[in-house]
Amino acid sequence: MHEDGSVLWSDIPNNRMLRWHPVEGQSVWHAQIEYTNGHTREADGSLLHCSHGHQAQQRE
Repeated sequence: MHEDGSVLWSDIPNNRMLRWHPVEGQSVWHAQIEYTNGHTREADGSLLHCSHGHQAQQRE
């Protein structure tokens, strides 16, 4: 992943990540992402995040 001035964030209820870019605006960056959150960048530029997986859908 390269730096392009965009911002990424989780839309946990809709199970997707959104992206905002100053020229392109807002878009869905990835869908069906297993409820990821807590993003950070690795030294090589890759994106690391935590996943709630299917457990986020289980309610008692």
